[in-house]
Amino acid sequence: MTITFYRNTSDTNVVDKEITKAFTASFVGVLREESSILAPVITLQASADSFASCNYAYIAEFDRYYYIEDIAAIRNNLTQISMRVDVLMSYKTQIRASSALVKRNAYSYNLKLNDGSLATYADGYALAYPFSGGFNTTQFVLIVAGGG
Repeated sequence: MTITFYRNTSDTNVVDKEITKAFTASFVGVLREESSILAPVITLQASADSFASCNYAYIAEFDRYYYIEDIAAIRNNLTQISMRVDVLMSYKTQIRASSALVKRNAYSYNLKLNDGSLATYADGYALAYPFSGGFNTTQFVLIVAGGG
């Protein structure tokens, strides 16, 4: 198992985090106990003081980024690190590749979509079809559908 520790300076709601490596090398080891993929608790043979500047991690085998929730010194040179998955950074490629209909955002919006925050336009929508034989009689049939 390979764990890379980082210092994260971005907010939690940012997809692409600004992270810098906390150590020049990654920690490599073997998983000896069962572990959650979403909220792993990893025990490392290292001083708890060395992780003081770390608040973010990446576990290559899980292919996920994690927020470091807690760093606990178990005993001399043995540290337990509790983490929780950062869904936005872990799945940023899939999030950026997805398409969506956004009703409203802070910068632009569509006044024809009613989101309850702004007054919207109530434009009518009409379809007109020409008669195939033209208007050469005195009787007409008018049909209105979907009126309100």
